[in-house]
Amino acid sequence: MKKGILVLFVLLVGAGLAAPKFMGDVAKEFYHQAFVIYPSKDKKVQFEHKSYTQSWFSAQAVSMMHIRITEPKIGMDTLTAEFSANIQHGPILLTDTGLALGAAYIQTDINWLGLPEKAQAFVDENVVMRVSSLIDFNHSSSDAVNIKGFTYEDEKVSATFGGLTASGTSKLDYSVFKGDIQLPASQIVTKDIAVNIADASSTFDMEKYQDVTFLGTMDATFPLLEIVAKQSSVRLEDISITSQQHEEQGKLNSKVGFAIKKITAPIPLNALAYDVEINQLDFKTLELWMDVSQKLQTQASTDETQAQLRTLIDLLLQDGLQIKQWLKVEGMGGTLSIDWDSHLVALPDGQHIMDALDSVTILQAIMMDLRLEVDAAIIMSTPFSAMVTPYITQGLIAEENGKLIAAVKLDKGVLTVNEQVLPLAAFLPMLGLKPAVVSPNKDQAETLATPAQ
Repeated sequence: MKKGILVLFVLLVGAGLAAPKFMGDVAKEFYHQAFVIYPSKDKKVQFEHKSYTQSWFSAQAVSMMHIRITEPKIGMDTLTAEFSANIQHGPILLTDTGLALGAAYIQTDINWLGLPEKAQAFVDENVVMRVSSLIDFNHSSSDAVNIKGFTYEDEKVSATFGGLTASGTSKLDYSVFKGDIQLPASQIVTKDIAVNIADASSTFDMEKYQDVTFLGTMDATFPLLEIVAKQSSVRLEDISITSQQHEEQGKLNSKVGFAIKKITAPIPLNALAYDVEINQLDFKTLELWMDVSQKLQTQASTDETQAQLRTLIDLLLQDGLQIKQWLKVEGMGGTLSIDWDSHLVALPDGQHIMDALDSVTILQAIMMDLRLEVDAAIIMSTPFSAMVTPYITQGLIAEENGKLIAAVKLDKGVLTVNEQVLPLAAFLPMLGLKPAVVSPNKDQAETLATPAQ
């Protein structure tokens, strides 16, 4: 009996000693995937694997990320981040929060290199960045990012950066990111102005789609941003930024929002909200735009670039593309709101918008609904009331429940305001469009050709 227990004990000890070597090989493969196989395809960002020194229970690795700088005024062409990693081998790991099970625990210190001399000295002394990652056996990682706060002072400015902490989960192939970010309060003070930013936070839940973009949600909140100058001050409260992207029928739907719930400033503005939504955008547009934009930045336009640009416009201006916008402004004792919905319809066969710049062709490709509402008290108490009154009399601006309303509709070349048809001929030169020469039907041709009253 004792002999059996002794054998079992020896086997367990042997397995415990052998496991870190096996886990070390697994950890090395995971690290190789993260820094060699899957890094960004962006030509401006390149990864370089420098070294990997493996022992029985741990390993040390160094990798570099080179970011090409395209702005010559900065005085540098490449910014480099050095990742120095200390890797523990599983299955039993000692993390910052205690013992844990996993394939590996990686603590990575990030140092920035290649900066101008003074900037490099400041970064080396003050910017401390560490990423801790607990890698499980399914190529997933539980991550914690910490950037320590610091204070900078000279004869002109005093600045305090509160730091940054983030936690979440990710995949080693960069396909999934989920978590939250915390930004403690920061401040910048000069002899003329002081900027105070209260504790802020952000959440994100993103997943890569076909190596083209990330889909998901991201939200950021800034409870307070205050700018104090000698003559006046601005106080912005409850600032929010939201972003949502999802796939529908093989196309991208994206919505971005920005809002300030309370504004205290020497201007007649109390609150602001703006949202823009783009629906049914071809994913190929994003990939091609990255390629074309890089070429346009680095070289003069060529026939190949022009051909790609034409293809980009083809992809962008497809039948069904929709752009929706909402604006709401509160101030001067009232509210102004704009609801703007526009989308594209197919051009006639064989027509291309880069070639056919006559008004009829372009306007036939656009459908738009715009509704503007503003409290009458805002307009009628200002000098603008004299300008607005004739339009109210003509019915182009309606009055309902104390609001002034203009409902604008553009439907395949026909413009109406509050259901009254308006001629477009007088407005076309201002839009850079040629006069109408062809129309699909007589009524629309006569409407477009009618001179402005």
